Amino acid sequence: YGLRVNPLEWIIVLTGYNEGDRSQYPSVILIVFSIVPIVLSLLIEKGIAVDLIPNKFGIILQITHLLLMVLLPIAVLHYRGNDFSFVGITSVCMLYLIIFLKLWSYTQTNYWCRLGLKKKYSDTKLRRQSLSAPNWKSKEDLINDTPAAARLTKYPDNLNLKDLLYFMLAPTLCYELNFPRTARIRKRFVIKRLLELFFGINLALALFQQWMIPTITNSVETFTKMDVIRITERLLKL
Repeated sequence: YGLRVNPLEWIIVLTGYNEGDRSQYPSVILIVFSIVPIVLSLLIEKGIAVDLIPNKFGIILQITHLLLMVLLPIAVLHYRGNDFSFVGITSVCMLYLIIFLKLWSYTQTNYWCRLGLKKKYSDTKLRRQSLSAPNWKSKEDLINDTPAAARLTKYPDNLNLKDLLYFMLAPTLCYELNFPRTARIRKRFVIKRLLELFFGINLALALFQQWMIPTITNSVETFTKMDVIRITERLLKL
């Protein structure tokens, strides 16, 4: 087939430049818009934390917000399907699904933290009312009083944009208030991993462009004619 590798072609396919109206890029717009549900989820959590939004209503609001978010690319695809490329809409749906799972974990963890905080305040109030053990401290209180525990992020101090964006970029779907971290950033290690990611993705895309896409394109006519011998040949070639 000759040299068919063209890195710019993947950008064109992702943006949908060759599909529908060339003056609009719905895939790019939806990818940029994905920051809105993230910020909205944070605002709802902050509203619940300061009692601006009732807890039960806040949970219903979060669930509704997350469901609408994950349905958004499907609705846009339904009404503007001709403007999307296959790779573009697949990337958008995958991105929104990942954000949905991350925000669901974020909402659940903050909910559990609120329950734990209310229980702690309730236990502290009962302890203060007790005359039999006025200076008694639980094992959990002793652990929380240590210097190491003082440096840990606690609810609701975690409700900020920096913390949420860190979680969005972290390679995990499970939110934690305090992720395991090394004492310092190993710059050489990070640069090496970024280079591996960059070259690995480009190598995979190059292999697709050079061999798989031409073979699949040439197989369409063969499958249409239902030529068993040529179909077998194309399948073996793949």
